[in-house]
Amino acid sequence: MELELLPHVGAGPLRFGMPRAAVRTTMSGLGFPLDNEYLTLDHFCESAIRAEYADDSLSFIEFWCHERTVPRYRGTDVFSVTAEELFTIIAGFEAGGPHAYDPLEYLFPEQIIALWQADPQYDCRARQTRMVWGTVAVGDARYLQAVRALASGA
Repeated sequence: MELELLPHVGAGPLRFGMPRAAVRTTMSGLGFPLDNEYLTLDHFCESAIRAEYADDSLSFIEFWCHERTVPRYRGTDVFSVTAEELFTIIAGFEAGGPHAYDPLEYLFPEQIIALWQADPQYDCRARQTRMVWGTVAVGDARYLQAVRALASGA
């Protein structure tokens, strides 16, 4: 299944602000029933898709590489290109630079796209031969606010 990451909107049919029950119904309808839940998190597709909620509505969607899902950013499978290539593609649509590639993590604040832990162990498309991101995620303004609060020590 392909899911396009849509900054400020969601991913695939998932939309920020959707109630938790609606996300679960949507994912189940796509063939991905709830795998696990923990506090504000729901896991789907063997935990390759993680949904996080604020005030019981969707605020963050994170993807791990999995053979049953193809998360895309502007048409590019985020796990079929190297971490540096994906970083460059996303940076090309993010004003306010410069943006310096960091293989540990990076957050594009205008698009609210988070990249985490580039390493070959996460390369499920090419048998662990390339540096790819461990997770690629998209969030809403509430997620960005929470990240900024953590970064400032609040």
